[in-house]
Amino acid sequence: MQPVLFSVTEACRGRPGWVRIGSSISYYRNLYAGLNTPNDSVKKSGTSKKKKRSLSSARNGCAYFRNYFSIRFTINFQHAADVCYIAYHFPYTYSFLQASLECMSMRLNKVNSAYMRTDTLCDSLAGNAVPVVTITAAGSREEVGRRETVIFSARVHPGESNASWMMHGVVEFLLSATTAAAELRKNFVFKLVPMLNPDGVVNGSHRCSLAGVDLNRVWDRPSASLHPTVFHAKGIVQFVVCFAIVLKSGVFLLTLTHDMLKELQR
Repeated sequence: MQPVLFSVTEACRGRPGWVRIGSSISYYRNLYAGLNTPNDSVKKSGTSKKKKRSLSSARNGCAYFRNYFSIRFTINFQHAADVCYIAYHFPYTYSFLQASLECMSMRLNKVNSAYMRTDTLCDSLAGNAVPVVTITAAGSREEVGRRETVIFSARVHPGESNASWMMHGVVEFLLSATTAAAELRKNFVFKLVPMLNPDGVVNGSHRCSLAGVDLNRVWDRPSASLHPTVFHAKGIVQFVVCFAIVLKSGVFLLTLTHDMLKELQR
């Protein structure tokens, strides 16, 4: 994936925006390594099986080394003395999310059959409101009560801004005037949590919350005080988690199996 670049000089000349740039791009395992212990939450999750273990790990079974990775690319800057910002994907900020939801709500009068409401799921550790969006078709309480509920969540990892763009597209589609969207609204109630880790997004974290943990590793026993967003989202019965993982084939949606769902409800 090409990185994106924002040029201040281009913006001053009336051409603001992020653009794809760069060549000779490679992503590889480097020589730096961190020590993981058996108590490491990543190891508990099972993802450590994908990592190569060191000889010391094989001997004592107590610890292993996990390599870090580097990305390398070439950029030819177009302007001298320019100020440039580089990111791995187009940014999607917390303030942009709030503005987008407000704009989508204001456009609803053009889609008479759509119902949209934005509530606050909870407040984050830093006091940022975590929005939860409800989308369905207008109807009586009885009609809405008979519909199945589908819940989406995204951006548990702050660095995965592409997940927010996926969620942005989902919300726009569900509110659209297309026949498919109208049929979905007629049969389902959609609950969407577009940003599960707003603190990480605001503070520029790549993976963790302000508590210093990967929120995707605490679904089994979230703390109301340390992991409020996951704690309040865990009561959801049917949901799809939007992840943003860079693959040659593009992106994918990770859904819960029946066994995973039962485990999550404990």
